[in-house]
Amino acid sequence: MTKTFSTIALFKKLKTNAFILNSCMPMGYVPGLPLLCILNGNLCMKVPFLKYKITGKVDKTLVYPVRYVATVIIPEGHVVCFEDLALQKAFVNVDFSVPVGTFRHEAVMDLDKESYEKLRSELLRAYDKIVNSLAFDDAYSDEEERTFKDLFNRILEPSLRPFYQVIDPIFANKYISQQ
Repeated sequence: MTKTFSTIALFKKLKTNAFILNSCMPMGYVPGLPLLCILNGNLCMKVPFLKYKITGKVDKTLVYPVRYVATVIIPEGHVVCFEDLALQKAFVNVDFSVPVGTFRHEAVMDLDKESYEKLRSELLRAYDKIVNSLAFDDAYSDEEERTFKDLFNRILEPSLRPFYQVIDPIFANKYISQQ
């Protein structure tokens, strides 16, 4: 039996994870695009949580700052840390009650809901390829790395880039294109 990791399955588990549920995170927060990192020799995924607010206007859904981050050991899926960024010095000047952008941003403006979800699922499967290569020695090519980076940069909300750069500078420097 071949072992594989699924980011989509992890996100489903996080919705009912006792550690997350007991963290006092208000309702309405959803996982954003995760960041991969190595912590003390362990492959981990930092999962940022943020909220959106529908305004009723097309392409004007409000995007709020990343407020919470759960760190998960991969591939086991154990949550080992939960952070409220409002308590960190790097975010002292951030008002988490004020939106930082709107969805849909320019790079995905041409996509309808179904096409966007398909592209996002493709990105989450690209995460799986990275994780499976690191955790289970699956093959991983330079082309797959480029595809991951392209998908990540297309989907990541531009207004969230600064948060990702602070949450994990190593991941950000490797995968977030400088614009």
